[in-house]
Amino acid sequence: MEFWEYQNFCRKMANPDLEGRDALTQWIDKLFEELGEAIAIPAKTVGQGHEFDIEKLKKEQGDCLFYVAMIDHEMRELYPEQAQRFEDLIFKTPAVLAYEEDKLPYFTKDMLRGCGLNWAALAGLLIENDPDPLYDISNAHDEVFFIFDRLEAIAAHIGTSLEAIAQLNKTKLTARFGDQFSAEKSIARVRETA
Repeated sequence: MEFWEYQNFCRKMANPDLEGRDALTQWIDKLFEELGEAIAIPAKTVGQGHEFDIEKLKKEQGDCLFYVAMIDHEMRELYPEQAQRFEDLIFKTPAVLAYEEDKLPYFTKDMLRGCGLNWAALAGLLIENDPDPLYDISNAHDEVFFIFDRLEAIAAHIGTSLEAIAQLNKTKLTARFGDQFSAEKSIARVRETA
């Protein structure tokens, strides 16, 4: 599967009522939420003695990847005049450095912290009426690329690929929603987990 194919799938699974800046704001906020859920996994391993749950991490990475795909799409829609300067997101297999198994949670935490820093720079776009924005939109898209790259590095280090994580996410969302987003199914799921 190519990234653009996954991104097209994500677009079907996203709320179609969200458009433009409202959509971009939602996707950036949701990415922050999912990064928090992902970093909790290695944090509990390092700080509380929990087992490092790689399968749960894969699911959280899939959720993060969904929002990265949607942010990339929305930025290209909102800023077509600059989109040609955006680096394309492409699934690849990054080099893997050997990590001792007990060091993997630390590496994962560091990578996710880096994603958090990239997210903070990206979220700066959402500040209304900022007279001196820190980043132009092209630089902001670089932050999306860096998050994607870090997620890919984590995937490689836990013995998988970001493409496999995308497929796992696709399977999960298809089971939840069928072939497109449904507000009713989303609300029902929230009630089930409460």
